[in-house]
Amino acid sequence: MDILSVFLSSLPSLGGGFNFLDIIILCIVLFYVHEGYTLGFTLATLDLVSFIISFIAALQFYTNFASFLTTFFALPIGIANAVGFFIIAFISEIVLAILIRRGLRYLPGLPRNRFTDWLKGANHWLGIVPGLVSAFIILSFLLTIIVTFPSSPIIKSAVNESTIGAKLLANTSLFEKQLDTLLVARSTKHLTS
Repeated sequence: MDILSVFLSSLPSLGGGFNFLDIIILCIVLFYVHEGYTLGFTLATLDLVSFIISFIAALQFYTNFASFLTTFFALPIGIANAVGFFIIAFISEIVLAILIRRGLRYLPGLPRNRFTDWLKGANHWLGIVPGLVSAFIILSFLLTIIVTFPSSPIIKSAVNESTIGAKLLANTSLFEKQLDTLLVARSTKHLTS
């Protein structure tokens, strides 16, 4: 038994069906809520959009980068796919963040008055929404990876026994099924027209 398995199995389950993973999930959600509030709705939404675009870019191009990694670094294809995905996502996220931040510098500021002061306050509070969406997307993705790929059985059972983690996984699989149905319907429509 490895050290991680011993450590995780020794942690007590918290009251109300929560386990240590639920606490980690809540901390991550609180971090993203704070980040959303700090950035405000506009910047947090732009950050969310850049994350989604970089995720789509990684899905689109990771196989090309993975073949490069297998050819020049002799990595196994499974590892090359994962590394390629994360490198493409990371680089595109950085490039998009730089472009967005530079583009925002050229926008004129709002004049100071009572309405714009209220608007700035509302902007911060509304920033919580894209912060929450970002947290749930990232957590769903990470939990799906943990459950899907080979990892410690203790960690997998912690995800499945987690009150919040299990609900996130259930909603992720439901969303994935709806998305698959939508994409199949659209591709069938294009093939028949």
